[in-house]
Amino acid sequence: MRVVLTGEAITRHEAPVHPGDWSLGDVRRVAEGALVVAGGLLSAGERVMAARLAALSGPEGRLWARMAGRQGDVFRLDHLVYADVPEVEAAVDALVELDLAQRTVSPRQAAEAFTVEELKVVCRAQGLPVGGRRELLVERLAARRGWLRVSVVRVACKGLLRRLELLWFRNRWRDRSAFLLERLGHARWAQYPITPAEPPFLNRHELLRFEEAAKMVAGEQAPEALLDALRACPPRPAQHRALDRRRLLTRLVLEEARSLERVGEPARAVALYEAVLGLGFAEPGPVAARLALALEATGQPGLGAARCAEVWERADAASRLTLERTGRRLARRAGGHWRSTPPKQAAPERTLWLKRAPVEGPRPLWLDAALPVEAAVTSALRPRLGLHGENLVWTTLFGLLFAELYFLPVHGALPVPTLDGPLDLGTPAFAERRAEALGARLKQLHEGAGPGLIAEVWAARAGERLAGVSWELADVETLQGIALGVGGPGLALILGRLAREGWSAARGLPDLVIAPGEAIELPQAIPATVPPGLLLAEVKGPGDTLRDEQHAWHDLLVRAGVPCEVWRVKEA
Repeated sequence: MRVVLTGEAITRHEAPVHPGDWSLGDVRRVAEGALVVAGGLLSAGERVMAARLAALSGPEGRLWARMAGRQGDVFRLDHLVYADVPEVEAAVDALVELDLAQRTVSPRQAAEAFTVEELKVVCRAQGLPVGGRRELLVERLAARRGWLRVSVVRVACKGLLRRLELLWFRNRWRDRSAFLLERLGHARWAQYPITPAEPPFLNRHELLRFEEAAKMVAGEQAPEALLDALRACPPRPAQHRALDRRRLLTRLVLEEARSLERVGEPARAVALYEAVLGLGFAEPGPVAARLALALEATGQPGLGAARCAEVWERADAASRLTLERTGRRLARRAGGHWRSTPPKQAAPERTLWLKRAPVEGPRPLWLDAALPVEAAVTSALRPRLGLHGENLVWTTLFGLLFAELYFLPVHGALPVPTLDGPLDLGTPAFAERRAEALGARLKQLHEGAGPGLIAEVWAARAGERLAGVSWELADVETLQGIALGVGGPGLALILGRLAREGWSAARGLPDLVIAPGEAIELPQAIPATVPPGLLLAEVKGPGDTLRDEQHAWHDLLVRAGVPCEVWRVKEA
């Protein structure tokens, strides 16, 4: 595999490889690609080693790739048994010559290559206690020398590979399975022109700071120090959102603020919430709601109500409900008044009685098959088809109907060839940077073109990796029926909001989509008749309550004329 930058396009040159080279081919693709698009972010030594990874071949290359894909850094040679690596010792020697492996390891490192049972055998042979957890067994052997009777090897540069994957995939969560699915013919990448882009980080310093922030956990640093680091972060464009240190630090600061509330230090929490709100790195609604509660705890309910009112216009629909509820209560407590807001439309309710399963679980289980409540309702609906995939129905429709927008030549959005969508997908910038094309597509959807467009995209792209799309969720006719049942205005409303606000806006959409079909009777329900058209249902078991984002979506759906209900499941 060769990855070559030609002008503004990256092209891939396939070379015949031994079947056992599949994982090696992935390593070479990532190493060479990262060198092309972001080599300036690597040190001179890293560039040398990355070039060696890109040039790996033969048994030693296959062995390194296999070890790099396994847990741990140290391996017993007698456990490295692969048909395409017939002489492991020779392959290891070749890797040692390339500085990609080491034969000399410490006793502690060597112990990591053994299972717990193997460690117990070694400890017993050394006259050491064999009780305790793995960490204790390793600690005992770490102080001993001379116990190792088998050859071991430590694979080098796994950390470098992770860095190369970060620079190539442009995401912390590297999807190595994508290459495997592609090779097996279960998926394929979309073909699109590579768009010019800046490197994913301003410089090497920012890369290292991002990696450092990605390892942080709450409680390790003082909240104020985290806030200072957040203030010092340079702004990043939307296409670098997945690699933006501000997101990581903002999450940590908000977690620390919440912890301060819990331990009775609301004044410090107020300072953190105020700072995050002022920096504008987080959604303002949830932050303002927490700020208001912290202000209440400091004896300032009126100021808390004022903060809710200040943010209300900038908040999303779900957060507005939270701000209204919190602000109204605090204003009443302070002797003030809260703004008048129009009442929200509620979805009709249906009650369904089901038999409780005779087994216990984290959540109540239903019917003789011991199903979760959503699966139990789906079973009770048969022969009508009910799709329960949380938000997968909506992201699938979104991906199918906006696939054309995914691959428009927007600057920096498609900098490498192995993406299932643009890097700014899921942010408001997706809509802003494609405003004309988005407006035209939403107009088509509003006028009822959705089912036809789904058929066209399905015929052209079935099996392609498209962000949000599950090709196994339903057949094309079912998805067309859902689009038709939702109606043009409803489809444009739902998908338009996801395009403008990001996929997080899908939270709260009804979790069960009952596809169009013949009307059915459910004798154990009131009302008993399920009408023939499409129906969206939010399923709630005993004790479950509607969240604000669900109330907000029900209001929008009911106003748009989209059939929507709340199904309350009770024990028969």
